Amino acid sequence: MKEISKSQTKHKIDLTLDRVFKALEMLDNPQYKLPPVIHVAGTNGKGSTIAFLRAIFEAANYKCHVYTSPHLIKFNERIVISGNEITDDYLASLIEEVSIKCKSLNLTFFETTTLVGFLAFARNKADVLLLETGMGGQFDATNIIEKPALTIITPISYDHQEFLGDTIEKIAYEKACIMKKATKCIISKQTDAAKKVLFDYAKKIGADVIEFESLSSLQGAYNEAIHSNDLDSKPDGLLRFARNDDYIKDTKFKLSLNGSHQYINAACAVTAIKNLPKFSITKENIGKGLSSAKWPARLQKIADNTYLDGAHNLDGARIVADFIKGQRGGKKVVVILGMLKNKDIYALLNELKPQTDLLMAVNIAGENCFTAEEIVEIADKLSIKAIPSNNAVKTLESARKTYPDSLIIICGSLYLAGEFLPRD
Repeated sequence: MKEISKSQTKHKIDLTLDRVFKALEMLDNPQYKLPPVIHVAGTNGKGSTIAFLRAIFEAANYKCHVYTSPHLIKFNERIVISGNEITDDYLASLIEEVSIKCKSLNLTFFETTTLVGFLAFARNKADVLLLETGMGGQFDATNIIEKPALTIITPISYDHQEFLGDTIEKIAYEKACIMKKATKCIISKQTDAAKKVLFDYAKKIGADVIEFESLSSLQGAYNEAIHSNDLDSKPDGLLRFARNDDYIKDTKFKLSLNGSHQYINAACAVTAIKNLPKFSITKENIGKGLSSAKWPARLQKIADNTYLDGAHNLDGARIVADFIKGQRGGKKVVVILGMLKNKDIYALLNELKPQTDLLMAVNIAGENCFTAEEIVEIADKLSIKAIPSNNAVKTLESARKTYPDSLIIICGSLYLAGEFLPRD
């Protein structure tokens, strides 16, 4: 991937699908040879929702293609073929094919990798393709599926404003554009502003909407229970669907992923399954999937009292802060933080401030990030006690030795999270 990265990240991101459609023609239109597609957009929760979906499908013995981004450790994570990450050799051959056949188009990095994914998915059998947008929706390279089986829009908040717009309404419109006429769209928990945009767009194009609402908050295993039209979550930390006419009525589901927000993501996944009648999936399959789904760096416990999360925007910070509040007890909280320069560090730090006793600022290797010293300067302005440290992994070792009884949270970027995960 190094050569393709060098050659294509230099091209300015020009939001259009023209190049992608031209490239698809040059590649013999692989988008028409894909299995049923579930297309997922949103700001937060896309990956977790897809992880739940994949685990449920696989529990029912269906084979899944999966396309997600970014990767944490290795590029191959982005393209999963029938349950297995794409091999280095196959990846290299497809990159070469796209590069040669589409040389004249000056494709962006994400356009190229998406096309590589489409080729892999079209040439290998699977029962379903779980397809995540990279950014936005309207001009995202994944948004060339004319008739998806289903679309899902997870919670929308501020991120990538330089490309998607500086208001929730503008960002929501970009996400809404993955909807298709006469196709069901599961809409997750949203702000009123985002919800209005999504419903207006759905009405305009004739998409069928299934809405989720946050109706109550209860004290429970994850400190908050969310329920929708047919979702009920009790203080025992188990998820229930309670509609009288539902075949999973009163069934209890245990979630494998930490955080109260995962109730919403799990509900989206289950609702998607319920609205895909061509697939035969039992409540046992659903239960097994929800309790076994894996999605690294999402409030992932990597050691005693140590959690790793890729939170890099305001809503992500709120989720982490809520999790800390429920986990800390009387513990001191140490936050290890690194962030890219295109993220709103002030918003994130303000949200974490009430739950942070000490901030240990780190650099992110090889990325355009705030330096540890810059993070400390910003933290000082916000009256957050902070110290700089260059090496992220050594910072964790130091924190565990110096503050052995503390709750340690690592967050700020998925690129930072990747430094703490095991490599093959």
